[in-house]
Amino acid sequence: MLRWNSSYRELERILSSKALSPALAKLLQFIVVETLDGRGEQLTEYVIAERVFNQRDFTPSEKSVVRVEKRRLREKLKEYYEGPGKSDPVVISLGSTFVPIFGPRVNGVPPSALGTGVFSWGRITMATGATAVLLSAVAGAYFWMHRTPVDDFVFTQLTYDTGFTSDPAISPDGKLVAYASDRSGEGNLDIWVQNIATGDRVRLAPSPADDTEPSFSPDGSKVVFHSDRDGGGIYTVAVLGGAVRLIAVHGRGPRFSPDGQRIVYWVGESYFVRTQLYVIAAAGGTPRQVQAGFYGAHDAVWSPDGKYLLFWGQKDESSAPDWWLTPADGGEARPAGAFAEFAKQSLSAGGPSAWVGGHVFFSARRDTTSLWKAGMSLRSGKLSGSLSRLTVGTDQESEPSVASNGNIVFSSVASSTNVWRLPVELNQGKAKGAVERVTRDLSTQVFPSISANQRLAYAADRSGKREIWVKDLAESRENMLAVSQSEFDSPKITRDGSKLAYAAEHPTWTIHVVAIPGAEEKVYKNAGPPRDFSADGTKLLYEAKSCSPYCVGLLDLTTGKTKELIRDPKLALYPESFSPDGEWVAFQARPLRDDATRTIYVTPFRDGSVGGEATWIAVTDGKQMDREVKWSPDGGLLYFLSERDGFRCIWAQRLDRRTKHAIGEPFPVYHFHHSQQSLASLGSPGKVGLSVTRDGLLFSLAETTGNIWMAKARK
Repeated sequence: MLRWNSSYRELERILSSKALSPALAKLLQFIVVETLDGRGEQLTEYVIAERVFNQRDFTPSEKSVVRVEKRRLREKLKEYYEGPGKSDPVVISLGSTFVPIFGPRVNGVPPSALGTGVFSWGRITMATGATAVLLSAVAGAYFWMHRTPVDDFVFTQLTYDTGFTSDPAISPDGKLVAYASDRSGEGNLDIWVQNIATGDRVRLAPSPADDTEPSFSPDGSKVVFHSDRDGGGIYTVAVLGGAVRLIAVHGRGPRFSPDGQRIVYWVGESYFVRTQLYVIAAAGGTPRQVQAGFYGAHDAVWSPDGKYLLFWGQKDESSAPDWWLTPADGGEARPAGAFAEFAKQSLSAGGPSAWVGGHVFFSARRDTTSLWKAGMSLRSGKLSGSLSRLTVGTDQESEPSVASNGNIVFSSVASSTNVWRLPVELNQGKAKGAVERVTRDLSTQVFPSISANQRLAYAADRSGKREIWVKDLAESRENMLAVSQSEFDSPKITRDGSKLAYAAEHPTWTIHVVAIPGAEEKVYKNAGPPRDFSADGTKLLYEAKSCSPYCVGLLDLTTGKTKELIRDPKLALYPESFSPDGEWVAFQARPLRDDATRTIYVTPFRDGSVGGEATWIAVTDGKQMDREVKWSPDGGLLYFLSERDGFRCIWAQRLDRRTKHAIGEPFPVYHFHHSQQSLASLGSPGKVGLSVTRDGLLFSLAETTGNIWMAKARK
């Protein structure tokens, strides 16, 4: 029974409404009571896991039960205040920590609509005295939770969208913020510019395609951004509106130079490493490649004087990545030693996000994904001083952008990934309905693969570790087959559901084949990620990592021998799948210097071998990004993921059943043009795990929400 005084009335009002499930009611009661009793600083993930969810052996992860339930509670509270609690004088909400935020309604409007996530003492005085006391207690706990050893910030929530808002950029003077958002309700992401002081906002250059990654010019008059319109590229538009201007094709991550005369951007897909860095005049023209000899280069930021670029780089295919410092006009690049410093603090980080003054800002994951900064010395080309953690929230806090006054804007994103099914008339390529959720787990579930007898295999992160599970959909039973601290790659199950293969890199690539339910395991060295079993389960296609460039490998499980099945010195080749009759192999190819396109091929497969290049049959024209290929049961259709319309969607191509030559043009089977339900946000298309079931297609799908926050340093 709750203690009866005015500070607890709002909590009792919610609990008595029955708007929350028992688990969510228990969570809300615990965090509110702990905060009001002065123990808000103790609301860690460990404490909540043990006290609320009875998990004593707990490991934090991005998708732990604590964080998932917190996100569910946040949504249920929103529903409550829009429904039965619409007249409540005080509103309880959740920000980026576990400490609840209490705010008064002003003229019937909840605080989320007032444009600020900090405590406004002017507004608090309009509430009752008891409410003000309550707000004061919570405010103190809230600010305490956001303190760090080096910096002390006031945090303000700038957007309150129920959908997906991310990719923030703050203007150099700190007055405006630009971001990508789907708030228009049209499903795609547009660039918006918002006045930080007033909350006024405007949509720039709307398009049916996704527009992302905005960045301001030094004078704040223009925004440069990436757009998927017309095949994708880098565009600029005036902040006051007007026509967009194409600057470069196929670019990502654009940033103006400090003098506004140049733009740096990169081309490729970072999860495949093979990326290229370019600099182009701000008005357009011929781009110049930066450090063309690097195997991978992306995510670049300018030094404050505009003379250097700091970027994520991998010098060759076998070397370790690092941040590299290079003269912007050409010259030798120097490693910054960033990844060695990150390793000392068990951090996993990508590229730099901003370079302001003597510090570089970035996001990194340890227990959570949060914001960090590091000193940077131009003289030595190395990181200097200690790393400083800037945020300690529970969502994924990333993409910091920093103004000249030190204010930081960043995104706070929550996402969940489960396995979904699309009902399809498989031999016709016709969807019969909307997507349906197959799993409702709290963990991230990727690389799904399903057998004919409805055994579903997938990779998950249930306890903060990487795990491989097999779930019998017919009997609702699950069995964990493997667990590791590092990520597994591409688990695949045989047609009869008797065996499962997965890859691991420690330090060389190996394939592990496990007899389900895990009674026997065999390990095959010098291999790579598995892609598909033959119908009889005796052969396995895999990505042969020993090839340079990549090639199609074949593992014969009866002999235990591996071999390079398909190879070409001019192309990187990736295996896809066996045809249902086992007489054809589908694979995809890309030119060595082009990560923006793929060509899907099929070739005859007889007696464990294929012919030469003359036997390859091109199914697609090689002008699009087409991957993850699966056959229809009758062998007359190929299903695949394609980004030809600016989104990652499911497409199909009809084939002549006998010759396997393409008939007609590829056609869409199902579109994913909504940013909140996306195949592209998983990154690597392999994680989507497109699979054919008895009556449809199976895949992993991410559901994502996000908003923009600002961290303002205390004076």
